[in-house]
Amino acid sequence: MLKIITSYEQIKKRQYMDIYARSNLENTDYFFPHIKDKKLALQEAERSHLNYLKTEFLNGQNFCAVWMEQERWLGAMRVYGIGKNRYYIEALETRPAQRGKGYATCLLCETILFLKERGCFTLSSCVSKRNFASLKAHQNAGFRIVSDPGFDYLQNRPDEMSYGLTYSNQYKD
Repeated sequence: MLKIITSYEQIKKRQYMDIYARSNLENTDYFFPHIKDKKLALQEAERSHLNYLKTEFLNGQNFCAVWMEQERWLGAMRVYGIGKNRYYIEALETRPAQRGKGYATCLLCETILFLKERGCFTLSSCVSKRNFASLKAHQNAGFRIVSDPGFDYLQNRPDEMSYGLTYSNQYKD
């Protein structure tokens, strides 16, 4: 089931952080190299991640899309409003132990249905050329590769390591 998060208070923090456990751990070396204790560095990464959601991301035009089953959060992504009826996906993740079960595709498909209820839209994403599972999930949800290199709308620059993917119903009746 899709859950749309539009305010910080709606986030089940531990469940959300469990989805991003692997990427938060990977981010410790980049963002917190001065913290040698990995457990402390991970705590700081999680604190920083949640603070970003609270103070910057959930600003009225952005939302988190969460895939859940039986109240358990299994996957999530951040969706940025980048213009009139234009959205950009960042950080599509599935709980590490739940990968390969199609939850990312479900999350993408249900988010598309949610946006269709609002009218015409374009939903873009930038996916690593090496992330075959994410590419497959996007394509199974109806995205198509539209650029090589991809374009990171948040950094406002091309990303040579990624493909640009888009789903659009802008021109459909």
